[in-house]
Amino acid sequence: MKILVTGGTSRLGEALIRRLVSRGHDIYFTYNLSTNEAQLLASELGIHGYQLDLASLGQHSASEFLHSTINDEIDAIINNSSLFEYDEPGNLNFELMDRAYRINLKAPLLLTEALIKTRTPEKNRLVVNILDAKLNALNPDYASYTFTKYALKSFTEMYGMLQETLGIKVLGVAPAMFAESGSITSGRVEELTQMNPLNLRLSVEDVVNTVEFCLTGIPKSGEIIFVDAGQTLLKFERDVAYLKK
Repeated sequence: MKILVTGGTSRLGEALIRRLVSRGHDIYFTYNLSTNEAQLLASELGIHGYQLDLASLGQHSASEFLHSTINDEIDAIINNSSLFEYDEPGNLNFELMDRAYRINLKAPLLLTEALIKTRTPEKNRLVVNILDAKLNALNPDYASYTFTKYALKSFTEMYGMLQETLGIKVLGVAPAMFAESGSITSGRVEELTQMNPLNLRLSVEDVVNTVEFCLTGIPKSGEIIFVDAGQTLLKFERDVAYLKK
């Protein structure tokens, strides 16, 4: 498959790319500010990386990027890039919310719509949206991020209903925390990633395995797979970063 991964220099993005390249897929990826890391990754694996600020993407530029810049037929898009910064109800950052909307929701929608234009009767296209397990257990932390991830979940389910009409299969993968993020430092990762009923240490490989499962074509369009070892069943009132030991 020819697959586009957004946010290719993030921890998950790089892990996805390395796995998919090892499976023989043709991989393209986007990055924004991590130029050195992107160049090293592209050179090492012999793949193509494209600098792209997803917040500035519009309908024409998304189509131009997919069809002219990459200049190849993409089979699947993994919408992995995400803006994850802190705000909360009562102290919302509306500039942050606007940028989160453009990166976390609008860009995946624009790329998906552009991909739909390439559909053929013989072959469906595929989109995998990276969501968040907190969508099954709401807390008020990272409010703007959360709003946009809920909207991305709705996009996943809505477009997932229209596979026959649109010629595209849309799936979601919703992980709990599996590595350092936001205010979480490496010293607390081991503890916080095991805060689940199974007492299992979630890792980036667990998420990569789930995305790869989506690419096999087994899940039904519109399905969302949670990768959390049951953590959301505990219904934490705060993000795990702010829970007391």
